[in-house]
Amino acid sequence: MNFDDFFKAARNSSPPPFDYQCRLACGDQSPNQERGDWLAQGAVCESKLINVPTGLGKTAAVVLAWLWNRLAPATPRHAWPRRLVYCLPLRTLVEQTQANVAAWLARIADECPGKAELNWLRERSPVILMGGEELEPAQRD
Repeated sequence: MNFDDFFKAARNSSPPPFDYQCRLACGDQSPNQERGDWLAQGAVCESKLINVPTGLGKTAAVVLAWLWNRLAPATPRHAWPRRLVYCLPLRTLVEQTQANVAAWLARIADECPGKAELNWLRERSPVILMGGEELEPAQRD
């Protein structure tokens, strides 16, 4: 399975990933490298600025690139962090991201049986810490 197949499995056979999503997950493609070979490799974990308009899959790009590089055999597992942390400013974004990540993990786990780390993640992720909620007086005690 390459990143293109991985991305389609996670997103339920949606259109293929954009080039920026592939570059984030697989690094830059060499001029003489076949696309299939490129999409089977991992990338170096480094800070990158993603400047893409709303609605073009930034959350999917980051989460699935991280997950791909944690699971892909071509990437050293220690090269990418064990945890991915998102800090979002709105409760609705937190809930939307939680639902998307849970769905992606479930679909990928169904497509890639036998991956112990993936099944562990599926059962325990995502973890949500949300502040700012006011409690009723009876709940404070």
